[in-house]
Amino acid sequence: MNNSIKKQKGFTLIEIVISVSIIAMIVGAVGAFQSGIFKSNRIIQSGLMNQQEAKKLIRPFAQEVRGANISALGGYPIATATSLTFTFYTDLDGDGLSEKVKYYVENGELIKSVIEPDPETHQYDEENSKITKVIKDIIDEPVFYYFGDDYVGSSSSTPLASPVTPSEIKVVKIVVKINSNESSEVEPFEVSTQVSLRNLNSI
Repeated sequence: MNNSIKKQKGFTLIEIVISVSIIAMIVGAVGAFQSGIFKSNRIIQSGLMNQQEAKKLIRPFAQEVRGANISALGGYPIATATSLTFTFYTDLDGDGLSEKVKYYVENGELIKSVIEPDPETHQYDEENSKITKVIKDIIDEPVFYYFGDDYVGSSSSTPLASPVTPSEIKVVKIVVKINSNESSEVEPFEVSTQVSLRNLNSI
């Protein structure tokens, strides 16, 4: 009789295995759920930071390009103009000598390079370039667009054909598309602006 009672109160090996399996499944599900939440939060935070950086880019970029001027050596204000690289000269610090400024896309990042001219020779030494990574997670497609005298300020305006002749450029447009999570189906965040080069008319 006592043996029968003990058998009824105890757990069989199969019951123990099933119980442990259920607990393991619950723990695994909770862990996966938490991991998913943390991953989503990281993606959201990264996306928000990139959006903020992109918005902060627009104003200084517009000011710099709008003030494009002859180089310290007397060269034309625009040095190079491609879909992923824009190099120009502008006086950033108000010392009367234009710095060489280059925006370019490399490995999914928008990078800014600034070179101060030598105060005596006015040469631009690439070794003295100051590099700043402006925005990451850039989609590598055309970022810079250039327009001539026929630009009417609308999407119907046709960009200058590549290769672009710097002297034909009157307006520069930058379009930055950011995708913080390439596997996501969410549309990339986009920020853009167009700038008229006001000093070119006097050159």
